[in-house]
Amino acid sequence: MSPRSGWLLAALSFGALACSPARGGVTTADREPALTTNPEPAQPTTTVAVPEPPVKACTKMGCMSTLGVVVQDKPGQKGAYVIEVEAGDQKGRCEARLPAPRCGEPWTRCEGTLPLMAKEGEICKKPPAEHTLPPLTIGAAPEKVIVRVLRDKKQVHEETVAPPYDALQPNGPGCEPTCKQAEIGVAVGGAPPVRVKTDAEAVAAATKCARDRKTKGVWKSDLVYESPTVTKVGDKWLVTFNEQTPKGKPQGAALFVTAAGGCAYAPQE
Repeated sequence: MSPRSGWLLAALSFGALACSPARGGVTTADREPALTTNPEPAQPTTTVAVPEPPVKACTKMGCMSTLGVVVQDKPGQKGAYVIEVEAGDQKGRCEARLPAPRCGEPWTRCEGTLPLMAKEGEICKKPPAEHTLPPLTIGAAPEKVIVRVLRDKKQVHEETVAPPYDALQPNGPGCEPTCKQAEIGVAVGGAPPVRVKTDAEAVAAATKCARDRKTKGVWKSDLVYESPTVTKVGDKWLVTFNEQTPKGKPQGAALFVTAAGGCAYAPQE
């Protein structure tokens, strides 16, 4: 090999070494590391509990829609009476006689397609001059009734009435059933109807109604009749008694009393 060829070979070898990275050296990739993106941390999921609506507890008391009809004639009037009541296509009639016979003898009879009954009560214990026609009860709540009264086979009165019913909810608001009750007064021959004018008369009428309901088993608890609360509401009286329930828990028992002396349950809140 000539000196010139040896020199060229040495130069080429040096250049190759200069272009090759040294073992353990720093490369471009080492000097400029790749950028990485850190993901956002996951947000915790929040669960909002939605309260369920309260379950309304309803008792299981029942009720019945009724209409009471009180017919009055002149005091001491005698005769054989027929009271006819018509509601739509239904009719009913009750027969009675004044003065009433002695106690123990039936003196009323009702019939017809309209559910109608007479309450004889204890009129027989009064003097004959104080005997009155028995109150009637219709086992329904018609919107309008026609009442006819016959005395000794002669019609002496006819009247059409749209009863003002009170709603009854024995198990409380929002609970079934809902019934309607009312009582109307019918005056024959100008006889003044029964009127309640004072708080004391309202209490007396409400006490009688409450005891009647107790006797029929409508109210099974014991009412305390002393010191009731009386409030005038429009043309009615609201009479509230203290009631002792079978479990010994006191609560209110209230009735609306009309000017005619009738009564109806007052819905309790």
